[in-house]
Amino acid sequence: PNAPSSPKKEDTIKVLKGWATLGEEANAKMDYSTALHYFYMAMEGFEKIHGADSTFYIELEFLIATAKDELGRCAEALTLYQDVLSKQERIFGPDDERTLTTLNNTAWVLYENKRYEDSKAHYEKCLERKIRIFGENHNSTVTTMNSLGNLYLDGFKNYPLAITYKTRALKSLSTVLGPQHPDTLSTIMNVAIITSCFTEDVMKARDLFKQALKGYEEQLGKGHNMTKTCAGNYKVFLEEHPKVKGARAELKKIKKDYP
Repeated sequence: PNAPSSPKKEDTIKVLKGWATLGEEANAKMDYSTALHYFYMAMEGFEKIHGADSTFYIELEFLIATAKDELGRCAEALTLYQDVLSKQERIFGPDDERTLTTLNNTAWVLYENKRYEDSKAHYEKCLERKIRIFGENHNSTVTTMNSLGNLYLDGFKNYPLAITYKTRALKSLSTVLGPQHPDTLSTIMNVAIITSCFTEDVMKARDLFKQALKGYEEQLGKGHNMTKTCAGNYKVFLEEHPKVKGARAELKKIKKDYP
């Protein structure tokens, strides 16, 4: 059995956890520079006591990577995430939820660093594991599906694959949250925009815009900003595609409801 901690060591650990808490409080206030200050103080202390492979150290290294990413220090964040990921896969296993979170974050920072192929490989690995562990209809799985869709949209400019992943995410969101949940409606609107801009399937785009706007009006009301944004996007679509069936009547109604 492990020897009991000395009072002095216990006091030191209490102080270190206090610093970590102060860092988390600063993080919540988006004061990332202050958060980094406290996280580093706590991490250096835990390294001396427990080593760089301890759970506390790894958690703090993860938080530091996140804060640096928020500050736009993407290259530094990537180095830290990669170190955390290596440790988590070795210590906790590749299917641990903490490992999957770091894998997803690493994919995001790779995307920020314009390393699109590496980002895709990480996202695909993460998605495969999440589907196997959680299933397709899980919030965490949907997050990675959406991220892959964004990568194909903004990184690779591969619009058919972007729509494929966004549509998969939409199907899962409809199952998990319901077809009229704000997150579901937001994805419907995004798929409508991508479809209208990068495909010739204007009827599908029209139906998606109508579905999203109807849902927003019923769930949030016509005065909500998201409803107004959706109406504005639909209005632009109808003005650009006046020959779509019912476009004139729909456009007249939107101009009346959203002057």
